[in-house]
Amino acid sequence: IAVFATARGADHRTITRAAAAGTVAVAAFLLPFVLWDGSAFVRDTVIFLIGGGSEAYPINGFGLSAILLSAGVIHGARDTFPFALLEMLTALVVWVVGWRWLRRGAAIPDVLVLLGLVFASVLFVSRYFHDTHLLLGAELVLAGLAARRWRPA
Repeated sequence: IAVFATARGADHRTITRAAAAGTVAVAAFLLPFVLWDGSAFVRDTVIFLIGGGSEAYPINGFGLSAILLSAGVIHGARDTFPFALLEMLTALVVWVVGWRWLRRGAAIPDVLVLLGLVFASVLFVSRYFHDTHLLLGAELVLAGLAARRWRPA
């Protein structure tokens, strides 16, 4: 949203205020859990999804992780692999391409298409990629494409 607002000419003060409000909302929701048991919070939210070992979410689905597991590159479903790095690199590439697209005056339907591509591509390179993740990306892309047809001339 901040990238879209910047591309559409929103001033830094407005974006900063919106980001601060969003940060406060997220902090109000997460802070009790972090204060209660910070290490458990990190274990259950970060290590579970991107780590390795007995605490890690097992590789499953039909994404890159399952392909690498089937090919023998990764030996066990809970083995450590730099999926977080792959996710960040994928997101960076898609967002850089998207930024250039948005700077050319993309409308909200185009942002929906971009978000669909971001979700599908980043989740594809994670520890898990399921049909629901593919459906999320496809729904956003299709919603964006459909909304393009409803845009006033």
